[in-house]
Amino acid sequence: MTEQAKIARREYMKKWRERNAEKLSNYQKEWRKNNKDKVVGYQQKYWEKKSE
Repeated sequence: MTEQAKIARREYMKKWRERNAEKLSNYQKEWRKNNKDKVVGYQQKYWEKKSE
């Protein structure tokens, strides 16, 4: 991808996230609620890697 295309995509995604912030937030909350075991596993991996 050209540098100009990367900039355009970055701007588009920023605006998209702003427009869909509530939808994304709700999706993330639902996912975390439905996948508690994965969330715990991801958090453990994160902190183990961080402590190295």
